[in-house]
Parts: sequence; C-alpha cells; structure tokens
Amino acid sequence: MAMTTISALNARVLGDGPRTLIFAHGFGGNQAVWAPYARAFEGRYRVILYDLASAGTANPGYFDPLQHSKLEGHADDLLVVMKNFKVKDCLFVGHSVSGMIGLLAARKEPERFAKAILIGASPRYLEDAGYPGGLKPGDITATFEAIAGNYREWARNYAAFATSLPIDDPLAVTFSEGLMAMRPDIALVTLQAILRSDYRHILPDVAMPTVVLQTKRDGAVPHEVAQYLAAQLPSSKLEIINTEGHLPHLAAPGLIRDALERHLTLQ
Repeated sequence: MAMTTISALNARVLGDGPRTLIFAHGFGGNQAVWAPYARAFEGRYRVILYDLASAGTANPGYFDPLQHSKLEGHADDLLVVMKNFKVKDCLFVGHSVSGMIGLLAARKEPERFAKAILIGASPRYLEDAGYPGGLKPGDITATFEAIAGNYREWARNYAAFATSLPIDDPLAVTFSEGLMAMRPDIALVTLQAILRSDYRHILPDVAMPTVVLQTKRDGAVPHEVAQYLAAQLPSSKLEIINTEGHLPHLAAPGLIRDALERHLTLQ
C-alpha cells in the first residue's frame, strides 16, 4: 500500500538535513508550486514533496471517490507518505485545503508533527450562525453547477478570483492550467469535499504550535475565518502577509519565504 501511494502521488525527498520539512499544495495545484521553496530549503532540511490524489499530476487511477470524498482520506494519504519516509517531528507547510489535511493527520498521529504553518486555510467555507465562512449555500450550489456545465470556463474564472488578478494575467493563467489538468469529475468530488466540510470541532484537539498566514484580502478565506482559526487552535499565532489573493506563495514568493524563515523554528 505504501509504495502504491508513494508512486501514485509522486512523493519524493530532497536534501538530507536534520529536520524534515513537508510542503503540501492546495486545490488546483501540484507539488511543482513548491519547487522554488524546495530548492531554497533542501540544503538545510530533508524536504518532502508530494501531490494530492486530486492533482492533475497524480495517477488518476489512485483517486477513490469514496476515500477522497472527505479530507480524512487525503490525511490518510499524507500519513502513508510520512510512514514510508519514516517521518516524526516534522515541520509541515500546507496551503489552503492542505492546511486542514495536515491538522487532521496531526490529530490522528500527533507524534509525527512538531509544527505547522498554514497558508490561506479554512475549517469551514459555509457561513454559519456566528461564523462568517464566506460562502452561502447558493454560492456552493452555483459553483458545482458551473463545474458540471463548463469546467474549463469555471477554471478560468476561479483562477482570476483566487489570485485577485485579471483573467489573462500570467499567474491566473498558470493557475487555471493547473485546474484544467485535473479531471473534471475528480475536481468536482474534491471541491465538494472541501466546500461541504466543517472541521471546526477538531481545532481544540491539535496541540502542536501552529502559524496561520493570511493575506490582506483573500476572496476564498475572509479575515474573520483566519482569526477564528488562530483563536481556536490551542498554540497558534496569526500573521498577515502584505499581499492579496489566495495564492501568496505564487504571487509573492519572497514574502512567503521570509515568513517561513521566521517561523520554521520550534519556538
């Protein structure tokens, strides 16, 4: 099972430093988004990269509509990768959905995690009483209908929304290409798992030190959600990054590298 997962998700290790650093990408991306960071850190860390089962670069035959219809299935994949590479006390960097995937894995096997840095993460995207998730039920229904109706058009529009850039901006185009590389049926199942999820109840159980990185304006994750996430995690701090959009690791890599340098310690 471990080797099947490792191969399907293209998991690999770079560098041989004394501490392990794992980078996990968000929806619509793949491990390539972390390549510049891996180069920057592999001289000091043992860096692990892998693709989510939903990524366009992962083996589509590995994606299980039942297992991966919930984020717990992706968390189990992460744990298989960690066990295969004998990881304990890692430093984990997760963007967007991988933030929750990392927290789910850490809740299940806390000894494998020393610290997490979450970029643009949300425990729930739907608004609720006293909780400004950012989306209403109608928004989510419209999203699923748009994906089913014309996936490529939805991908182009969502890329512009996520990056806070014009639809023809090079960064928006690059992100839309990553989205289009996903099989539409896999993209739909994955986005349903993300947008219908509610992991607020697990946050008090995650005791490891956690840093929540949030941009000045993120259309996918309101500031109030980032504040809620940091407040509910027992050992957490919130830092606002001086850029906009849901993909600051791509839009402002210098700022994110600086933030990682500040926070990749155990204090």
